[in-house]
Amino acid sequence: MIGEYDLVKGLSAFLRSVGIDVKYKLCSHSLKSIVEPELDIQYISVEKEKIDILKKMQKTLVLADDVSHRLCDSSNVVVRVSAPFIDGAQIATHLPLLGEKGTDFLLETIEAYYQTLA
Repeated sequence: MIGEYDLVKGLSAFLRSVGIDVKYKLCSHSLKSIVEPELDIQYISVEKEKIDILKKMQKTLVLADDVSHRLCDSSNVVVRVSAPFIDGAQIATHLPLLGEKGTDFLLETIEAYYQTLA
């Protein structure tokens, strides 16, 4: 999972509640301003290291931005997670991962991911 700190923290907690452990929790920004960040959420300042992690993944559920998805192998199941608005301007047109519909969408995607492993 790659995203803003609160997104990574929140979605990881949700996934844990449905029995899924997140292997990589990558914050898209420095953790310097986060008071007592969770120890398993990391910021990788060297972009090549993050790219190497993404390129090595296979048959993995990847929650990240579009750029990260493009780096992933086609065997992965990807879900776009990003802020739908920045400075009041809409930048994302996908279904947001909020509320009942977002939760249903994410659970359906997780189910589809498990079916690819069977």
